[in-house]
Amino acid sequence: MADFDGEESGCEEELVQINSHAELTSHLQQHLPNLASIYHEHLSQGPSVHKHQYNSNAVMDINLDNVCKKGNTLLWDLVQDEDAVHLSEGLINEAEKLLCSLVCWFTDRQIRMRFIEGCLENLANNRSVVVSLRLLPKLFGTFQQFGSSYDTHWITMWAEKELNMMKLFFDNLVHYIQSIRDGRHKHVLYSHSAEVQVRLQFLTCVFSTLGSPDHFRLSLEQVDILWHCLVEDLECYDDALHWFLNQVRSKDQHAMGMETYKHLFLEKMPQLKPETISMTGLNLFQHLCNLARLATSAYDGGSNSELCGMDQFWGIALRAHSGDVSRAAIQYINSYYINGKTGLEKEHEFISKCMESLMIASGNLEQDAQSSLTIIERGLLMLKTHLEAFRRRFAYHLRQWQIEGTGISSHLKALNDKQSLPLRIVCQPAGLPDKMTIEMYPSDQVADLRAEVTHWYENLQKDQLNQQPQLQEFGQSSRKGDFPGGLMGPVRMISSGHELTTDYDEKTLHELGFKDMQMVFVSLGAPRRERKGEGVQLPASCLPPPQKENIPMLLLLQEPHLTTLFDLLEMLASFKPPSGEMNLEDVESARCEELHLHAENLSRRVWELLMLLPTCPNMLQAFQNVSEEQGNDGPCWKDLLRIKSAHKLLYALEIIEALGKPNRRIRRESTGSYSDLYPDSDDSSEDQIENSKKNTWSCKFVASGGLQQLIEIFNSGILEPKEHESWTVWQLDCLACLLKLICQFAVDPADLDLAYHDVFAWSGLAESHRKRAWPGKSRKSGADHSKGLHIPRLTEVFLVLVQGTCMIQRLMSVAYTYDNLAQRVLKAQSDHRSRHEVTHYSMWLLVSWAHCCSLVKSSLADSDNLQDWLKKLTLLIPETAVRHESCNGLYKLSLSGLDGGDSINRSFLLLAASTLLKFLPDAQALKPIRVEDYEEETILRPGCKEYFWLLCKLIDNIHVKDASQTTLLDLDALARHLADCIRSREIMDYQDGNIEDDGMTGLLRLATSVIKHKPPFKFSREGQEFLRDVFNLLFMLPSLKDRRQPKCKSHSSRAAAYDLLVEMVKGSVENYRLLHNWVMAQHMQSSHAPYKWDYWPHDDVRAECRFVGLTNLGATCYLASTIQQLYMIPAARQAIFTAKYSDDIKHKTTLLELQKMFTYLMESECKAYNPRPFCKTYTMDKQPLNTGEQKDMTEFFTDLITKIEEMSPELKNTVKSLFGGVITNNVVSLDCEHVSQTAEEFYTVRCQVADMKNIYESLDEVTIKDTLEGDNMYTCSQCGKKVRAEKRACFLRNCQGY
Repeated sequence: MADFDGEESGCEEELVQINSHAELTSHLQQHLPNLASIYHEHLSQGPSVHKHQYNSNAVMDINLDNVCKKGNTLLWDLVQDEDAVHLSEGLINEAEKLLCSLVCWFTDRQIRMRFIEGCLENLANNRSVVVSLRLLPKLFGTFQQFGSSYDTHWITMWAEKELNMMKLFFDNLVHYIQSIRDGRHKHVLYSHSAEVQVRLQFLTCVFSTLGSPDHFRLSLEQVDILWHCLVEDLECYDDALHWFLNQVRSKDQHAMGMETYKHLFLEKMPQLKPETISMTGLNLFQHLCNLARLATSAYDGGSNSELCGMDQFWGIALRAHSGDVSRAAIQYINSYYINGKTGLEKEHEFISKCMESLMIASGNLEQDAQSSLTIIERGLLMLKTHLEAFRRRFAYHLRQWQIEGTGISSHLKALNDKQSLPLRIVCQPAGLPDKMTIEMYPSDQVADLRAEVTHWYENLQKDQLNQQPQLQEFGQSSRKGDFPGGLMGPVRMISSGHELTTDYDEKTLHELGFKDMQMVFVSLGAPRRERKGEGVQLPASCLPPPQKENIPMLLLLQEPHLTTLFDLLEMLASFKPPSGEMNLEDVESARCEELHLHAENLSRRVWELLMLLPTCPNMLQAFQNVSEEQGNDGPCWKDLLRIKSAHKLLYALEIIEALGKPNRRIRRESTGSYSDLYPDSDDSSEDQIENSKKNTWSCKFVASGGLQQLIEIFNSGILEPKEHESWTVWQLDCLACLLKLICQFAVDPADLDLAYHDVFAWSGLAESHRKRAWPGKSRKSGADHSKGLHIPRLTEVFLVLVQGTCMIQRLMSVAYTYDNLAQRVLKAQSDHRSRHEVTHYSMWLLVSWAHCCSLVKSSLADSDNLQDWLKKLTLLIPETAVRHESCNGLYKLSLSGLDGGDSINRSFLLLAASTLLKFLPDAQALKPIRVEDYEEETILRPGCKEYFWLLCKLIDNIHVKDASQTTLLDLDALARHLADCIRSREIMDYQDGNIEDDGMTGLLRLATSVIKHKPPFKFSREGQEFLRDVFNLLFMLPSLKDRRQPKCKSHSSRAAAYDLLVEMVKGSVENYRLLHNWVMAQHMQSSHAPYKWDYWPHDDVRAECRFVGLTNLGATCYLASTIQQLYMIPAARQAIFTAKYSDDIKHKTTLLELQKMFTYLMESECKAYNPRPFCKTYTMDKQPLNTGEQKDMTEFFTDLITKIEEMSPELKNTVKSLFGGVITNNVVSLDCEHVSQTAEEFYTVRCQVADMKNIYESLDEVTIKDTLEGDNMYTCSQCGKKVRAEKRACFLRNCQGY
């Protein structure tokens, strides 16, 4: 697009440039037929004269020795730097293209060779280097097209031998780089990057297969010059490495040979700093390393170069500033050690290097925290990815060992396998009636399934051979000897119409979309040829079993590696950046806080790494061998449960959890078809289920004093922060696990089923979020539990151990873990559920304990901190899920035991309700927030929704008799107070749902719960007035004085108000009569226009985007689009609203209807506005608008803005400023110097839409130039003759509305 307002001078300059360009092009075109006119006729005849004959039979003499001398060739002179600096970039490029085409047009090689000499002479004189190097490859390429013996290879070697081309090139390169480094070179025409890229492109063309013979290569000295000049230059560093990379991996390039590559690998690449190496440099190093291995694999000397390369890779992986470069190096290292030809013999070296790097970095943590943390992060990532890659690679053999009873499973898997829902895979062997169901987990790989199926299929074949001798021939085709043998896989598996080949072995069942009870057809695999070729990895099931002494997980469990990991974990968890001064600046303080948070995150990485390892065999065996004899418990528990280290304590607690958790098979019940799949299942008998509940190890643990030790650790408060200190991540995790174990061992074995989902398999998800129940679980049992509170009983051992202790105060203290909690910890724990778990298990233990012992509620009621504790749990917890969990626990705690005869339970309920009512002003003070502002991150702020929910539940369960006998709760006074609160609450509800007033909704629901008890307020005159107020909350219409009505707009608040209305009229005839009259008055004919017979309010509400549409009356889309575009322009909308209506203005009815329509579009709550009144009053061509007739939008828009301009001078100025513009039509003559320019105003512009990406391309299409020539030549008004010209439209001033 051309010029706009304020840029008239720019337009004139562009026209002059177009004119000069046109003159140059015309001049060149006029002289093209006579090529000899490029050179001057008065040149002196030298010894070398060439006679060239043209079609016109004219013969001109050209002195070949001087064609590249200044003043002899016009185009050559134009592209030289001293002349090109005066031209624009476009003209330089055009002149260069034209020179190239003209020179290459000559069939005589002498002229082209002279220009080659001229280009190399420029290199020798260090002038016009860029254009010369761009022209040389094109000149070389012209020798190939004529098919003579003088081909491209010949001319390249001629330039090298006769003219020393490469010497001139490198001399110029050294001169150029030296001038850059000295600051003597000024980039007038080309940037430094362009200069370097042209030189590299020249080398690429020269040393390509088509450019020169294969024996023509760079010398080591030249490679050193190239490396010194370009790779050591920071600006062109990556471009130079990319050129070297292309030389290594491209078969069409031969600039360097194996000796040169070796020189680069051993001498040059180590010079690159690992911290600053780029991804291109890493790729180059990888290719050179692979070449070095291939070149040295035949003799023993290869180990030195390989070792050198790996050391460099280790440095890059650990210290590179770029995260992408580091991850790529880590991936290469893992691939080298796992997939190498030497097997796993170098795993010791890998583990030792990693641990050594971590130890060195941890030792330097105080001196250089930033770089040390980076090295530790990279080292942990390398170890983790290595272990995961190893498990994926050898999953088949690891599973086989597990089946045989010698498996190596991770510590985390032992914990999580019993929590996640398994998949049942039904296996059907080919030709046999037997079926088998195998339990797998979604995270298992196909290799795991293959190992299970192989083991089962082998046993099945043995049984068949023993039972049916006639199948002996079939048995001979089974697998013989150790796998792998002649078959590519032990078995063939087909599921869902696709064969699960060995290529899928490293994919998980979840990735392949396996479902529960999915059928897999099994048969013996057909023989296949083994894969061949370098770099092709064999599938996991085709690999030999790894040597157990080389397995990385077991190596890390050995000392001192395991101790090093725990020491590193404690060091990172307790790391605090050194601060020299007490009063740090804000920037330095933020940096220290960032380093501290980084160290904490890395401590979590160390823990995740420990979870990938198998459980420490020494600790596992010690816990498995716990004795019931009390004499050995002292030193045993002190060594096993190390309370001074939270990390080692957490590790030990998780071992206890894995050993003491009951198998999830106890959740199954016999369903007939499930047991039919495999009759030998151990869960088809009720006796077996009962026996499985009695975990013998758990009994030994409790009997040997384990539960007592856990309770003592909890009561000691050692896991809680000290005064004025905040919670740490590890304290929360350890405390959550400790509480879970206490709940696990405290629950009565008879109630394990009742406590299973709340203790053993609790995941923080609501019951409605569970995708499916446990297989075989009775649906009826879930319904029975929902009828009332089903609280499990606790063991007598637990009740005896906690009697007389401070455990109640401890549970109250840890239920709220947000005192002195730093914001960074709060955000860091968003992915971990430690606080949620602590609150859940502490509340669950309190509820269960109170259900078994009434003294718990008495202690809570007598506690001085009860009021503060309830306020924190119901209002001040910033996390919604934790706040909901605490309120749910308080609800169960308050309602437990109400059916019994103990009065303490009813008294505690009244006490809790009356105490919560004291926080009602605090709950009302919490303002709602806009939901859309927190779509991406979790909302961390106090809330009142759960508070009102709990209070409503408590009020609902209060007996009127109990309420009347106590002074703690006056329901009638509470009802009057709630009515005043509802009346006085300001309007904060929005119908779009972005802001929901939980306070208003809670007050309405609380009032409903109070009114259910029929207080006198309900039947009084004040109650009837309140009924009217509630009615207005729903149905009061907005007005000019109060446009925010009604007060209840969101779905939740309106539903609560409807419930309150219903409760107010129950049992009160007078209230019902009043409400009936008010509702009927709204449906009288005089109140509003009659509704359609099929009217449904939910289908006619304003859209969620909060825009109101216009109803299409048949063919009025042109009207709707025009009106909506006008409305969406703020200035136009404001001008219509502020226009003064009077009887003497033109088109007054149109203005009135426009204002009315804009008002509806802004304020209406309807889905769309019907523009029929506007169509009746608006006239076009002296006729009202016919809604069934389609009109041109441009015509309607022009007619509408014309009428708006005629309404008032203000509107006229607004329309002109918004939609008016000036466009100039310019005609530039190509044969004379005259330019014609005419300007005209416009309000609309017709733009092309087809094949255009956006409005800018459409406007560019309007301003595209058109050449007038031939029969369409332009008649110049000043010259009076026809001339060739270029016509173009330019926007001189655009409209503001665009």
